[in-house]
Amino acid sequence: MIRRTLILISILTATEAGLAAIFVVPSDYEFVKQAPAIVIGSALSSHTQLNEHRGIETVTTFSIEETLKGSVDSDTIKIYEIGGVYGNRAAMFPGVPRFTDGERALLFLMKDDSGRWHVFNIALGKFRFATDTLGHEVLIRDIRDSLAFDKDGSSHRELNRAAEPFLDFIRATVKGGPARQDYAIPAEPLLGVWPTPKASNRKIVPLTTYTAVSYDNDFGSGDGSKWCGSINLGNPNPQTCTNAFPSAVHFKSVSSEPARPAAILRALLPLLPRSTLGTQPLVRRSIMHMMAMTPPERQIARAGRATARTR
Repeated sequence: MIRRTLILISILTATEAGLAAIFVVPSDYEFVKQAPAIVIGSALSSHTQLNEHRGIETVTTFSIEETLKGSVDSDTIKIYEIGGVYGNRAAMFPGVPRFTDGERALLFLMKDDSGRWHVFNIALGKFRFATDTLGHEVLIRDIRDSLAFDKDGSSHRELNRAAEPFLDFIRATVKGGPARQDYAIPAEPLLGVWPTPKASNRKIVPLTTYTAVSYDNDFGSGDGSKWCGSINLGNPNPQTCTNAFPSAVHFKSVSSEPARPAAILRALLPLLPRSTLGTQPLVRRSIMHMMAMTPPERQIARAGRATARTR
């Protein structure tokens, strides 16, 4: 009955507040006492199918490592949860646990009237094993996307639980003896999980002035490969343009050839290492020759090379 009520609340919340589940979270002691079975194990594989009502359900094969409470008849069990993707259909239910192949988890379980296993109280009953950046093995309950409250109506604050002390607490509680609740540890970032970005009060303030090399490589000249004005390579002080972005930007100019690729290359050629152009003088002379050509001359040269190849 508890499970059905929680699912109904989840569906209503998804309709009204946009895909969120609502939980009233019991204490760990109460939860251990309520759950019919508790196991440690790993998810082997999952698949979807249609149930008897033609609804989609996800079936996960789970390998049992240790049974902490209840009776589990096999080393592997199948866990059934509503929702999933089947063919061209999809059904989503907030708060329903999902498994990744190979994922190790602590599960609180229950059986339905047909004898099929389900996670007890949906997302509340699944704790995955993880390691934080300090090397602690922890058990994490994934209800961050849900609305969770304590029994007194206050907002619930989920703990990071040190794995082995929490498992010892469960074992002792199941046996009915005294159980130490010293397993809560500070929440540290988890390995393999991107941290959630935090809101910042900082504002982006645009810069108002830039230098010639704010955006472009200067190739050792200090001028930048893209700047305003016309630069004469023979000028001993070529940095004569003092205007700043966002004023008009032009490629370097040489003589009467502003913004032409050949002019740009000739301006940069003396500044580039020889390894960039090849170590053979013939390669360097060929590049210089091509740079000096006008577009019609380059077309004639390419046509001549093509004619030579066909002979």
